[in-house]
Amino acid sequence: MPADAPDPTARCARPGAWAVALLMCAGCVVADEPGATGARRAPDAAAPADDAGPGARPPPTPDAAPTLRDPVTIELMPAVPFDDEGRATVRFDVPPDLRAVTLSADGPAGAMMVFEAVEDGAGQRWIRPDPGPIDDADRAALVFPGPFLSPNRAAWGEGVASALLPNNPGVQPVGGPWRAVLRVDPPSAAPVDVYAQIERGPVPDRGRLDLHFHFTQASDWRSASVAMDDEFRTMLNVATVLLRDVGVEVGAVTFTDVPVVTYSVSVQVELPRLLALSDFDSGVSVFVVGRIEDAVGGPLAGISGAIPASGGLPGTGANGIAIARPFADGQALGATLAHEIGHALGLFHTVEANPAYGDQLDDTLPGEGGHRNVMYPTAGEEGRRFSRQQGVIMRRGRAVDGLE
Repeated sequence: MPADAPDPTARCARPGAWAVALLMCAGCVVADEPGATGARRAPDAAAPADDAGPGARPPPTPDAAPTLRDPVTIELMPAVPFDDEGRATVRFDVPPDLRAVTLSADGPAGAMMVFEAVEDGAGQRWIRPDPGPIDDADRAALVFPGPFLSPNRAAWGEGVASALLPNNPGVQPVGGPWRAVLRVDPPSAAPVDVYAQIERGPVPDRGRLDLHFHFTQASDWRSASVAMDDEFRTMLNVATVLLRDVGVEVGAVTFTDVPVVTYSVSVQVELPRLLALSDFDSGVSVFVVGRIEDAVGGPLAGISGAIPASGGLPGTGANGIAIARPFADGQALGATLAHEIGHALGLFHTVEANPAYGDQLDDTLPGEGGHRNVMYPTAGEEGRRFSRQQGVIMRRGRAVDGLE
């Protein structure tokens, strides 16, 4: 198939997925009938007012209540040095009424990074390098098996690392003095900036998520006209309905044209540079490109810069997601958009390519039984939905503002 042709078997992934021996991609494989998402069609997105500029559009849910900016502290720990074994340790204080802590680090290109250990104020080690028995199969399939198999899962990335705590119902961290250990492989002498985004208060029953679309010249969509494009409206409507079903309302939708002409974007080189172009410190930035390629040139339907993406840190290589427009129609693009937003807000697959690894949630079915969930790693099934616990995780994070 020509390189520029849509590929019905394209999948989505996260950085670091290509580095495992048994591919554990954090995206989806698109079925032969990509339009069969089963999502209910939402009302059309609101048309722009005559005097609205091309860089912004009103939200598709204009009747939503005004947002309340949740209490949040962003603590920067700059230029943290690594030791000879490639570990950097940071300490910070967390208030007792914490909702969630998002850790992020932007590090050296070409190196794999992960938060190897996180200990809360009571000494509970929610992420650790030795969470239990780790066998040869785990070591072969996972770049950093300990953090991935920890009670609070953490994934690795190339040049980036992030972790959301808590990210499953069995994890209940408490405030006080926290300690986190960042690991880089191969070891690097270059210091790294580490951020702790700390949210306080209860998880809201409803939240608002802003979406910031960035159109490369390869996508054939432009900020001045995309709001009237039927395929774009279908994509946004499908994703809006899937998110609204678990209490996440799509809020402001902005459009930006970016001067990137490369048709294909590789996950190792162009993707971090592309995502770093976003200067938004809220919501999720969505980059629409012509094609996304994995390490061996295979097509990806979409990819998240990290799990979770660093939505509050503009200019970093994990600040958002990317989707490849030509691979499917508006319905399938909407399912892919919702799937990648799920990753950006902290969700993992219900099951990975290696079926030994599930998502640690109680209300998603294991293995092939999870195929009716938005976060199942193939697309095309009818009746896809997020689960209740997945909705709670998405409403915890920095990118979602609580609604009254």
